[in-house]
Amino acid sequence: MSENTLVKCFHCGHEDIEENMYERYCHPSYRQPFPESENWHCEDCMDQIVKCDFCHSEFHSSQLITGRDLSACPECMEGLIRCSECDELVQEDETELFQNEPICNSCAYDIRKNLTYIHQYKFNPVEFNFHEHYNENYTKVFYGIELEIDKTEEQYNNCYESEENIAIEIHDQINGSDLCDYEKYGYLKYDGSIKHGMEIVTHPCSFNFHMKDMGWKYILDQCDTQGYSSHDIGTCGMHIHISRTAFGSTEHEQELNIAKLLLFFETNWNNIVKFSRRSNKQIEDYCSRYNNLLSSDQPSEICKKAKGSGRYFAVNLKPEDTVEIRIFRGTLKIETFIASLQFTNLLVELLPGISLTETLNLTWDILIQIASEKGYNEFIEYSKIRKIIAE
Repeated sequence: MSENTLVKCFHCGHEDIEENMYERYCHPSYRQPFPESENWHCEDCMDQIVKCDFCHSEFHSSQLITGRDLSACPECMEGLIRCSECDELVQEDETELFQNEPICNSCAYDIRKNLTYIHQYKFNPVEFNFHEHYNENYTKVFYGIELEIDKTEEQYNNCYESEENIAIEIHDQINGSDLCDYEKYGYLKYDGSIKHGMEIVTHPCSFNFHMKDMGWKYILDQCDTQGYSSHDIGTCGMHIHISRTAFGSTEHEQELNIAKLLLFFETNWNNIVKFSRRSNKQIEDYCSRYNNLLSSDQPSEICKKAKGSGRYFAVNLKPEDTVEIRIFRGTLKIETFIASLQFTNLLVELLPGISLTETLNLTWDILIQIASEKGYNEFIEYSKIRKIIAE
């Protein structure tokens, strides 16, 4: 091409001879070199010609996608992601997800430094995450578990790892170590009854999710590895919150079936105490028995009496959206943990299908028969260990 050949500015279309125009730079690594008709720009457009920060080829500024400090051409943008925190453009493999949004490694590092791994006692998440097993659809039965873990004075004094670092290990065993997994399945809190430990609190999960997906054996093993106990400390409990929707879709249905649960605890109290592993002092302090519930045969009155009694009862009706079973002593033994969850699920599945009269006649032996049909072997074996049924 001679110097007097007319060429066109790729941006504004101005034509001039080659010697009065400026050739655009195209980096050898650019995937699609500029066609010959787009190789030039005029002097008037020169101030707006910038290089892509990733392929270093020249473009008009209007063609580039801009981040906080960097700009990218459309082709390079195909492999880039905008950080939702700092607004910078970064390579996709240099990002991770946080709260379902991509963030760069630098922002991820800053976020990790400021994350809270043990919350104060009154903490509640902005919203709860509900988890079902993969083949379940829209179950109405969810369980939230609170498990208290603690250390003796000697264990606490002999531990040289910071409480926060230990909490991170337990958190990551529950949820995963990626930022996108932060408190996805559960979180940690301080509790007034725990001196040197914390409380593990799960988001609402279906029974099958707890059994098959949560990995409770590994969570309990991690707590043990970090020097925590639950049963042996004496003050630790395992509380199971049951979604009120598990008891019915209307308030009337819920009151009726919750009343059955309360009556079952009344008529089977001695066996429940054996199963719970609680001492008389612990029951008196944290999960006592209701009085005079059997004096009424109206479900609404039974629930009203229980709700008006306070929260430190074996079945606590104070929460607005859940019914809390508080009777179980804390444990790091997976078999005991699973047995407690199976016992709770047995009652939740059974009670809505029977009458108040049948509830009053419901015995532990009947529970064992149903548990056998369901394959709840941990519940059956633990009932034998606690000498509620014969070996």
